[in-house]
Amino acid sequence: MKILKWFLIVVFIVSAAVLSFLCYMGVFSALKVSEREMGPFTIAYKRYVGEYKNTGKVFMEVSNAMKDLGLEVSDKSDSIGIYYDNPAVVSKDKLRSDCGIVIAGKDLAKAPALLKKGLKVMTIEKKPCVVAEFPIRNVMSFMIGPAKGYPALAKYAAQKNYKAGRMYEFYDMKNNLILFTLEIAK
Repeated sequence: MKILKWFLIVVFIVSAAVLSFLCYMGVFSALKVSEREMGPFTIAYKRYVGEYKNTGKVFMEVSNAMKDLGLEVSDKSDSIGIYYDNPAVVSKDKLRSDCGIVIAGKDLAKAPALLKKGLKVMTIEKKPCVVAEFPIRNVMSFMIGPAKGYPALAKYAAQKNYKAGRMYEFYDMKNNLILFTLEIAK
C-alpha cells in the first residue's frame, strides 16, 4: 500500500511538472491574432529543400555569410522563414523554404556583395497582413508554434473571407515572438 501511495505521488508530481512546462511553452494559450501592416523587409536568404526541422542550420549559414561581409547580425537580428509547402501533403525531402535574415538599413548598400557569398536578396513589400503571435521560450517554440499559428491564421482568414497571399514566419528576436504572417490578397 505504501508503494502505491508513493507511486501516485510521483506520478502526480511528474504530471504537474509536464503540465506546467506545456503551459509555459504556450501550448494551451490562445494566440493573439490581429491585422496590421508588415514590411518592408529586405532579407538575405538561402533556398532550402528538405525537412523544415533542419532549417536552423540554413539560418546559421546565412548569418555567418553576412558576418563575413561585415554586416550587422546578432542573436537579436530579425529573420524570416518562408515555408512554401504543407508538410502534411508534400514529402519531407521535397519541402521548400527560404531562410533569411533581415538586412539592417545601414547595411542595404552591401546587399550586392551577398550574391557573391551564394545568398539571394529579396524584399518583402509593406502589405496588410493577418498576424498570429506566439512566444519564443526556447527551441521547442519553433516546433510548437506552427501547430498553433497556421490554424489560427486560416481560421481568421476564413471568418473574414480573405484570400490568402504569401505566408511567412517573422522571428522578432527583440521581443521573443514568432509572428505567423499571412498577406491579405486583394
